[in-house]
Amino acid sequence: MTKLRDDTLNTHHSLGGSVLSRRQVVMAAAGCMATMAGVPASAGSPAKGDAIDFPSLLLIDGSRLEPTDWKGHAGVIVFWSTDCPYCKRHNARLEKLYRSIRARGSDLQVLGIATDDDAKLVRNHLAANDWNFPVALAPPGLRSKFTDRRLVPMTILIDRQGRLQLAIPGEMTEEDLLSIGQKLG
Repeated sequence: MTKLRDDTLNTHHSLGGSVLSRRQVVMAAAGCMATMAGVPASAGSPAKGDAIDFPSLLLIDGSRLEPTDWKGHAGVIVFWSTDCPYCKRHNARLEKLYRSIRARGSDLQVLGIATDDDAKLVRNHLAANDWNFPVALAPPGLRSKFTDRRLVPMTILIDRQGRLQLAIPGEMTEEDLLSIGQKLG
């Protein structure tokens, strides 16, 4: 297996005009190593640039998020679970992003998708952590519209044309998550 040099990880790297953080470089390298090791990608896995067919979603607060609500709006969607400690830290950062974009009047959509089955448990978890970003329970088949990976947290980035840009597995730093908000919103 190829070992990454430490000095490679201590800087930001540029890829196609975008600056990548240390974490993104590590994740990209891990993906490349898996590919080199002969781990095939799923045939039905969504790819960057694929149009996303958004369903109507019932949010935890009782409101609905309709497919038309995404028209012309970029989005950050995070799949998470109430029993995931990484998700708890990630969602605290997602809440900061949500508050930041609301304060500056951005039209960036932020959506949490809880993988739990119990709406009351999720509502209580949101209240206990003072999280106010919109959340829905994951309906069957929703995740597969974005990625075939089952990891949480999983952050999905959608552009203003409703196309998949990235599916980022794992916990992200506050700096990375807020910079995504700046770029998309």
